[in-house]
Amino acid sequence: MMDDFEKLFRKSFEKPANDLYEMELIGDHQMRIGVPIDAPEELKRRVLAAMKSYQARLKSVDYTLKRYGEYWKYPDPSEEESFLLYTLRALDQRVETTVDQLCSGTQRESQYGSFAAEAALIRLKPTFRSAYYLIMQGYPFEAAAMCRIILEQISWAYFIRNIDDEETVSATNPTKTISAFKVVMPEAGKLYGLLSSHTHLDPKNTDHYITKSDSSISINFHLPAQTKTVLYYLLKLYFKFYEVSMAVSGRHQEIVEEILYDWI
Repeated sequence: MMDDFEKLFRKSFEKPANDLYEMELIGDHQMRIGVPIDAPEELKRRVLAAMKSYQARLKSVDYTLKRYGEYWKYPDPSEEESFLLYTLRALDQRVETTVDQLCSGTQRESQYGSFAAEAALIRLKPTFRSAYYLIMQGYPFEAAAMCRIILEQISWAYFIRNIDDEETVSATNPTKTISAFKVVMPEAGKLYGLLSSHTHLDPKNTDHYITKSDSSISINFHLPAQTKTVLYYLLKLYFKFYEVSMAVSGRHQEIVEEILYDWI
């Protein structure tokens, strides 16, 4: 029987996890490799040593590590990075669980609206993950665009879930369902407006990404403070994603506060 140590080296993954949001790129101008942001510094050094020895056609990775490893410094994630990583990992797990529940909902009479709603909600999993990546990169405007897509799809799914006419479902514009979604999310209209102002780069937001001095103007790509605000919007949207998913799947809806307490 194969022991655990041997299994470790033979193990393979048929479907690698697409967790790019928690990765850090290490390397140089020739090659880069992604490793978890919170991976131990020693692991990052070993990975870099393997890459460098391959590029230099050296047979010994160990020699490369001993000879140059002291020059490779990888500090621990900052407190802010650790907070974002912890929050996004927890959120990712919740989204994954919700999608699984959605896929195994209560069997009921088939109708076009419920099928279309389920498909739209399940399809939001990669949209959430795209938002995680953009948030970790500090790109609030791009992350807001993902949040707006999420809000539109959740609202649309809730609106058409009980419609059994294919033409009506197909003709329903997601942006036109936001007002009706206020029944589920009273602040939906206001939130949609905020997300739209970020998505379309409202001139009022220029002060967030443009820094002026007497002799120059600089454009700021990474905006951590604004990114935290978008993370807050994303968390609010998850709970509505859960509520609508449970309604569409026919499962008994749990109390949102209980989920939050369990999460924390």
